[in-house]
Amino acid sequence: MLENAKQHDLKYTGVIIETYGNQVKGPFHELVERTARDNVIIYGRELLRTGGELGLHGYNHQSLAPAGYGEDEHGYVPWESEQDMIDATQELYRYAKSLYPYYEFRVYVPPSNVLSPEGYDAVKKAVPTVKIISSLYDGSADAHAYYQDFRRNEDGSYEIPRISAGHMPDSITRWAVFSLINHLGIFSHFVHPDELFYQEIADKSWADMKQGLADFLPETEDRYPWLTPVTASESMAYFNDFFDLDYRVVRAEDHFDLHCWNHSGEVKFLLRSDKELDHADGCTADVVDDGVYLIRMTGDSARLVWKEAAK
Repeated sequence: MLENAKQHDLKYTGVIIETYGNQVKGPFHELVERTARDNVIIYGRELLRTGGELGLHGYNHQSLAPAGYGEDEHGYVPWESEQDMIDATQELYRYAKSLYPYYEFRVYVPPSNVLSPEGYDAVKKAVPTVKIISSLYDGSADAHAYYQDFRRNEDGSYEIPRISAGHMPDSITRWAVFSLINHLGIFSHFVHPDELFYQEIADKSWADMKQGLADFLPETEDRYPWLTPVTASESMAYFNDFFDLDYRVVRAEDHFDLHCWNHSGEVKFLLRSDKELDHADGCTADVVDDGVYLIRMTGDSARLVWKEAAK
């Protein structure tokens, strides 16, 4: 994972779980097993040193959902009340803060992508610093998964789902990834560190999993060199500009003007043209594909002058 981050300019958001027990009724006690605590500290520090961030996953791996919410699909135990969900999530937060006392946890990923309305509210009440819920963008209609669109909520929190998962993405997964990048310009992928133990890849090795990502990541990088590596929390600023930005285009025979407003930082556009660029004012313009320019601007106006006009 660290090699991939270095080679492909990635930033990870890693999420913490306290225990793999099936307790869903309080009181919820802290994990006292020293090895597990030390591992969260060791691997968490490595993650932070690479520019990543830490988030929350659950007190245990029992999805926050009551009976009748598909718990039998995963062999989970249903929760009896929202208060139990709150108490368990508060214990997770206490545990995480005991390891990283000065860290602000902003991201929550539901176990097995299942999150009931009661569970959603419990997370918000238990850890007010959580600003991002990250589950699934798409999937089977008959599953009890928490599907979400990319959205900024009225309370200032964000729905930022992941698009794909796995160490060895197949052709269908690749299609989903490239489709979403073409649509919204977003790449969001998830892997389980313990994926080696999954039944569906029981015949695979660490080397196979590493090679799977080694095949997948360069393809994505080569197709979309303009992607910017950010953690889930860092992406909030980009989403603010995405939701708030307005712009206007003025086309002329010899130039192309771009005006934009309601943005706080650098904004990027992909411009497709069969014309050759001579120079750009108020922005940078880099060729990223045949007939495709990546425009970066921090101001409100920019002009691209075509070569035939500059002669």
